[in-house]
Amino acid sequence: LTNVADQADYFRTRLDGTKFAEPASVRVMGLAIGVEFGDGSDYASKLGDRCREAGLLVSAEEDNLLTMYPPLTIDREVARQGLDLLEGCA
Repeated sequence: LTNVADQADYFRTRLDGTKFAEPASVRVMGLAIGVEFGDGSDYASKLGDRCREAGLLVSAEEDNLLTMYPPLTIDREVARQGLDLLEGCA
């Protein structure tokens, strides 16, 4: 589980530093990751569509909530590549 804690910290740091078009609240519990935008916002839904078109599997469970569930065995390089894609779509 050391890898999970290390990667969770990495995801939190990268997402906190991402310049989203709208204010975002990042939540990380293990490798269950959510980025919530303001009530009534549909930014997560639109961002999710752009991410999927770029090849990154994310879920916009609600119009204002983007979620990611990377595998517990994810390594830093794969996490970096995915977050680079997400930042490019933001």
